[in-house]
Amino acid sequence: MMGAAKPTLGYPSRTAAVLALRTQGCTTGEIARAIGIPISSVLALETSHARQQAKGVEPPLSHRVILEKELFNKMLPIASNRGICVGELARRIVAVTVEDGMVDAVLDDGVAAAGESS
Repeated sequence: MMGAAKPTLGYPSRTAAVLALRTQGCTTGEIARAIGIPISSVLALETSHARQQAKGVEPPLSHRVILEKELFNKMLPIASNRGICVGELARRIVAVTVEDGMVDAVLDDGVAAAGESS
């Protein structure tokens, strides 16, 4: 019997976090470090997910963001200094920017979000 889902890194479960980090281009080692679990656990979670998919269990939805190689390479040392992968760094930057209402300030393009008055 499987245990209850453990919310991880803002995802509803460790499996969801593993899958999201993988789609962001993180290596198995990076994922293990980011979540704080052994590499063998990362692989086990992926294997379990693959088995569920084979049985027809619908996987959680995910979205990908593609970064240009030059931008990815500029972000790599910043992510490495934090012990995370570039995809996780990008996710955190976007989350903080949106959650703190800083999109307009960051973009400085004069366009206010829908529903905001200027």
